[in-house]
Amino acid sequence: ETGEDMIEFYGKYGQDSPVKFFYCNRAKGSVRFRPYDLVVTPRQKVEAEYFTLSATGVMRIRRGVQAEFTSLAEWVREKTLFD
Repeated sequence: ETGEDMIEFYGKYGQDSPVKFFYCNRAKGSVRFRPYDLVVTPRQKVEAEYFTLSATGVMRIRRGVQAEFTSLAEWVREKTLFD
């Protein structure tokens, strides 16, 4: 499952979903760097930089650095502009 799948999930179920957030890592395998491409991962497999995606937004978490929050609407807008 990808970050886009989770955005669709929250678009359908919203904040009433029993799943409050998903852990994600950056997708790998692309020749070109695509910072908005995320893949859902188990908590035990998060990398040094990982993301949580919820109905309200995306939190970027890096060890030793303050977390950054982006609203879901802003994340989708930025992803669309980047693509």
